[in-house]
Amino acid sequence: MNNHIFIGVIEVNHGNPNINPESEGQPRVEMSTGKGYITLDCIARKIIDQLEIMGYPIIKHNNFTVAEDDEKAHRAVKERLKEKYDFVGEEYKETIKKILDDNIDIRLFGITAPAKKKEENNRGNTGNDGTDESGQNENKKKQTSPDKDYKDVIVRRTVSIGDAVTINPVVINQNYLSRTFSLIDDSSVRGKDTFGMKRAFVEHGVYVFTGGFTAKRAKETRMREEDILILQKAMLRMFEDDYSVARPLGSIYLSNLLWLEYAPEEVPENFSKKAFGSVSVEDDGKEARVVINDSGFEWVDLCAE
Repeated sequence: MNNHIFIGVIEVNHGNPNINPESEGQPRVEMSTGKGYITLDCIARKIIDQLEIMGYPIIKHNNFTVAEDDEKAHRAVKERLKEKYDFVGEEYKETIKKILDDNIDIRLFGITAPAKKKEENNRGNTGNDGTDESGQNENKKKQTSPDKDYKDVIVRRTVSIGDAVTINPVVINQNYLSRTFSLIDDSSVRGKDTFGMKRAFVEHGVYVFTGGFTAKRAKETRMREEDILILQKAMLRMFEDDYSVARPLGSIYLSNLLWLEYAPEEVPENFSKKAFGSVSVEDDGKEARVVINDSGFEWVDLCAE
């Protein structure tokens, strides 16, 4: 297997590509620059969702909202692993291999599902000897306890993806949506089933992200040659089924996916810096324009094929 790097260009027009639940559903914006961004986890989530739609077995199902904390997500993944795999006995390494062989999302994006339970914060009054009112030692209470039927499942991700950041600062606009199902005849009275919502969106933005993976890491996570084509197809389709009120169909799409493959033994000094630096992406306020400045790098645009 060879090394691979890629550059993705996402165009957004009147859509919200990555809702920030901490800012009342506003698009994510860098406070210092005014540029919009899509988190790497959001991009990976869209790819994994496509893998599931394409029929490939995965562990990290998207059955929780972005507003829920990581602890709940990790707990859900952990329970699925316990249901499918045996963590009792001496065959732990073989279990990890089986998890990797069975689930393409783990091979590509890794997993963090530790066995230890969250530390309890319920504390009584502590004496000078370190014991609380129940006589238990405070230091022992602070220790986390492992799950006897489960062991740590921590796999480093093979595919590296960075945040997608816009070329220029973005303009955020908003409108209000409302709908009424009132059965009251008197139009002056507001029915209880009347509701309204605010929709915030990016007027226009060209987002760019970079990523890739090495043959060495792919070997460690048992990634296969056919996984590369599956990954490429999922990336090309990652916005096809991701539409919603915040992201109407057609408001966000992948306009370019530049891909470069090279043999590990042919890697010169500062190869990644030179390769990524050979491509520039421009935004004229209407659409993206990709320019390859060095013909020595054989980039292929998968969106153009």
